[in-house]
Amino acid sequence: MTNIIYHDWIVEISCDPDHREETQVCWEAAGPDVHLMAEVNRALETLAPLEQDIIHLYYYSGRSLMQIAREFHKPLKRIEAIHHQALLKLKQKLTPFVHDRFDVPFEIVRNCPVCDSLYKDQIDRLIAKKKEGETWREIIRILKSRYNIFIKTPQILIGHQKYH
Repeated sequence: MTNIIYHDWIVEISCDPDHREETQVCWEAAGPDVHLMAEVNRALETLAPLEQDIIHLYYYSGRSLMQIAREFHKPLKRIEAIHHQALLKLKQKLTPFVHDRFDVPFEIVRNCPVCDSLYKDQIDRLIAKKKEGETWREIIRILKSRYNIFIKTPQILIGHQKYH
């Protein structure tokens, strides 16, 4: 049986470790939700290896982000950023399942000017043509003049390219 250590919104499958004595019904008594566990595992598999490691160490092993940062020899801020990004990806992957399974309403909010554009496919092709070492200046100019999309920093396009 998989153990998930209580932290924020995740509780050990068998029962909440902080309230074991008070808990009348544990997950173990009802049996694990195999379908739910399979969906979570599928979503975890879509993460990058480092993101998977951080999620497993933090939620399944109960390590702090500081401990994980020390273990990976990375700055705490970097581990926090990777953790946050992994949670966003998991939320995006699991939202449709949670909606279908538990009838929880949701709205996908991207806040990405490229994803929100009617010309997304054309813009994606334009971004894909960018050569390594070439600046984003020309693409930003084309987006402004041709598609009426105002991009202030290349990081928006880099983020779109990397995560969308």
